[in-house]
Amino acid sequence: MAARDGEAVTRMVGTHLGDSPRPMRRGGPAPRAAAGGDPRPAGERSPVRLPLAVDSFVAREAEMADLSALLAASRLVTVTGPSGVGKTRLALEVASADAGEYPDGAVFAALAGTGDVGLLAQAVASALSVGEQAGRPLLDTVVDHLRHSRLLLVLDNCEHVVAGAARLVDTLLRACAGLTVLATSQEPLAIAGETVLALAPLGVPGDDGDAMEASPAVRLFCERAGVIRPGFTLTPEVAPAVAEICRRLDGVALAIELAAARVAVLSPAEIAARLSDRFGLLTGGSRVGPPRHKSLQAALDWSHELCSGRERALLRRLSVFAGGATLDAVAGVCAGGELAPREVLDTIAALAARSLVAVVTTGPVTRYRMLETVRAYAADRLAEAGESPDVARRHAEWFTALAESAEPGLTGSDQQCWLERLDADHANLRAALDWAAADGDPVLALRLSGALTLWWRVRGYFSEGRGYLDAALARDAGAPAEVRAKALWGAGFLALMLGDTAVAMAALPEAADLYRSVEDLRGWARSVLLLANCVIYFDPLGAQPLLEQSAALAREAGDDWCLVHALALGGLSHHLQCEPAAARPLLDQAVAVARRSRDDQGLRIAYAVLGELALSEGDHDTAEEALNEVLSVTRRLGESYGAGVALVGLGEVALARGDHDAAFRALEEGEAAGRATASPGITIGALSLQAQLAQAEGDDTTAARLYDEAISVAAGVGSDSISARRGLGEVAAARRDPVEAERLFEEALALARDARNDREVAAILYDLGNLARSQGGRERALTFHHQALEQRQLIGDVRGLIESLEALGGLALDAARPRGAYAARLLGAAEHLRGQLRYERSPRRSEAHAAELARLEACMGADERQAAWAQGGELSVAGAVAYATKGRGSRSRSANGWPALTRAEREVAALAAAGLSNPEIAERLFITTWTVKGHLKRVFAKLGITSRVDLALRWPTEPTASSA
Repeated sequence: MAARDGEAVTRMVGTHLGDSPRPMRRGGPAPRAAAGGDPRPAGERSPVRLPLAVDSFVAREAEMADLSALLAASRLVTVTGPSGVGKTRLALEVASADAGEYPDGAVFAALAGTGDVGLLAQAVASALSVGEQAGRPLLDTVVDHLRHSRLLLVLDNCEHVVAGAARLVDTLLRACAGLTVLATSQEPLAIAGETVLALAPLGVPGDDGDAMEASPAVRLFCERAGVIRPGFTLTPEVAPAVAEICRRLDGVALAIELAAARVAVLSPAEIAARLSDRFGLLTGGSRVGPPRHKSLQAALDWSHELCSGRERALLRRLSVFAGGATLDAVAGVCAGGELAPREVLDTIAALAARSLVAVVTTGPVTRYRMLETVRAYAADRLAEAGESPDVARRHAEWFTALAESAEPGLTGSDQQCWLERLDADHANLRAALDWAAADGDPVLALRLSGALTLWWRVRGYFSEGRGYLDAALARDAGAPAEVRAKALWGAGFLALMLGDTAVAMAALPEAADLYRSVEDLRGWARSVLLLANCVIYFDPLGAQPLLEQSAALAREAGDDWCLVHALALGGLSHHLQCEPAAARPLLDQAVAVARRSRDDQGLRIAYAVLGELALSEGDHDTAEEALNEVLSVTRRLGESYGAGVALVGLGEVALARGDHDAAFRALEEGEAAGRATASPGITIGALSLQAQLAQAEGDDTTAARLYDEAISVAAGVGSDSISARRGLGEVAAARRDPVEAERLFEEALALARDARNDREVAAILYDLGNLARSQGGRERALTFHHQALEQRQLIGDVRGLIESLEALGGLALDAARPRGAYAARLLGAAEHLRGQLRYERSPRRSEAHAAELARLEACMGADERQAAWAQGGELSVAGAVAYATKGRGSRSRSANGWPALTRAEREVAALAAAGLSNPEIAERLFITTWTVKGHLKRVFAKLGITSRVDLALRWPTEPTASSA
């Protein structure tokens, strides 16, 4: 079958003809090619790859040479001409031939399916494989991607969005000096610097019939006719009729192909005779559209009139599909009236034979699609028939039913099949959602968007899905509770994935309440799961009861997907509280359930947490094994988000091992995945670890730049990267700028306290202690390190306690009269705890520790030192902390009574004693009601009371509560 205008390129979206990997960033921007040309040897350039063979292209040698010369001289060339004249085909041929002239190759972006000007940047970003960055205009991200590239960008079919395309191209060309744009459009973009190549129709033979075989129009007709009727040749008998057809169709490629298709049932002379009735329309004016559409409109009208009533009905109804459709979809949407369901297959076969419908068999299921020009023509006929509203509604309803059928399969053993099924109809799903939003069916919009949540989640379409869900929820005027609940759950889920925890926390409690009201245990379980996910890194203890509740509900509902995630996050909660022994059984259960249910999504998260746990313990082999399993599963799923998590973890493993090259490669790839999915967490983690890598290599300048970039990413989602600010403080300390280092640490400390991030508070106090020690401020250092020790004891951060014990041991050796036995016991306790937790030191810390041991040996005899060291090794965690604080006044927290309350528990208790309800406390402290319940449960247990009344009665009489 001939490859017609628009067909080839539609199947090439996002394909790099000269696919060249971007240079890895290491300490600065990628090097750019010199202005004189590509510095790489020709043999090292990426080969040109054509993803689609064009089997019916009539070469335009002169036009190809002209276009190639124009591209060499101008950074913007627009090929203009009427629909069907061959603009796309010419651009494709020249771009393929010239791709090697551009170091970064050539990329095609088809705009035919982009009806909204606002989606133009998305179309270009998709072609370039550039993902969104949360809180940042997508066009800015595209500009950054192209800023240092030498690339040929082909923008195809700009005519329906010409003003927006002109603004887009102008912006790109002004910002990207190495970019060349080749556009196709029915009219010029009309911007400065544009060179226009007006593409004429194919050459036709003269009236005398001379040079018949040299005519491109005749060659196209004969080639297409030979496909339709094997053995067709240009004999002297048929030549005059063929010449007449080509002339009367003005050499327009699409019109000639449509005429040639009729040789299956008509001779060329009969075709020419039928055209006689249409010639006045072809040359005398069009009933619709501007003059430049005359020939194409005539050809399409003629072809339409050759169709039977059933064929016309199907043709116009097919126009509702975007990106084609399967036979089931066609039958479900288009059958009715004069077209019976059993007649759909034969009718679509007839349309395919007329070249009005293309049959695509590259995937597992045959799909049917129309050229965009034919689709637009058919859409006009649909409107004329008054069927547009009804067919559009049937289309939206059919794809809503598809999404709702797919939803249960997105979490089971068939999830891969269902993900791919929805992938194939991405354009149709968008069209259905757009119709539901525009034509006033909010319930259908809620149903469809809610059903697609997990597909959007796995495929990384976070922003797209959130946009549709938020819009549908904003228009909701009384949808059934279960429908609204599902959409709220989806909106909260995707907001969480984009780092917008506040929005997620607003949507998920309402979803949970609605699910509970309709006794939907599965939805209730999943809502509670995501609420726990929102708070787990800031309040792992508060997340624990939520996860236990979610797991119980999931078991009752038989929801293995939710159960696996609840178990895995339960393991994470214990891990964050430094309870590996409690974490492992939950993670083992999660793996077992995921394997039993063949749920790759669950397997991914279980192994991700196992990798994090092993990494924290210094068990690099186990961490690498688990994270490679995550990588394998996510690549099987086609999920870039999970792959990013794994790659960042693998980068951290390599960094801990001192394998800087492997760390750099993994972190660069992880950062790319984070940016592609607009995931701030992955991106910030990758940037911060790259900064640590630069610090390890002594490159503080690059480290500072990367930390700054991490802070910028965090700011883009309305938050602060506290760890990155800490990193900048460490850089300043390494540069021996204590004033700047202290400023940065104090700034990070304030942010951590505002965020109630006790783990970061303790870490920053530890950093301030080290800074004070480096400046000779021993007493100030002691104060900071004891504060860090107390904070780490309160939150159960055993690894942090180890670091604090070692720091206090070192300070004991700094005294005017070194306290050797005291230091030896603290260092011995820390070493014993490291062995228990398999918590290895970083290379930098190992050097400092060796120096401490040398000083210890210098101030104590061997027997005394070994005895003190052994005594320290016999201490429990609590015993080591108590010994460390000996002489400074006991600050350890009692197990019971007011002193036993943590800061968070005191805040909740004070508000409860003042009469605030759980929801009011949750709103005041920006936590969930489940977290409030958990805190109050522990408060009651520690105080030995059973009610809020007892709490209110005792609170004013307990001075310890306010002074703690």
